[in-house]
Formats: sequence, structure tokens, C-alpha cells
Amino acid sequence: MTKRQLGLMFRYADGRRVSADDTRDILLDHIAAGHEVIPAGPICPGFDYKTGCPGHESETHA
Repeated sequence: MTKRQLGLMFRYADGRRVSADDTRDILLDHIAAGHEVIPAGPICPGFDYKTGCPGHESETHA
């Protein structure tokens, strides 16, 4: 990926973009830890770095 693509990949909680270098470091840390899946937002209950989100029942609003 190009630096531009990496720099557009993630944002901090306050909305600032994560730099390309920091994004690369984050992704390499996940690879080093053996993670095959990373969360795209807050980690849900039961999230697994090998299989991802286990799925959740959705609430029905009347």
C-alpha cells in the first residue's frame, strides 16, 4: 500500500487521521501477535482475533 492509502485507513477516536507510519506499526504489531482479524471499531464481547465477531442478536424496536 502507498503511504497515502495507509494514512487514510484509520482515525483516532477524536477524528484525527492516524499517520501512515503509525498505521504500518499498528498493522505490523497485529501480525506479530498472530492476529488474523482486527476490529473495525470498538471490540465487541466475544471478539476473537482469529475468527472476528461472533455475531449478535439485534434489538427490535416497536
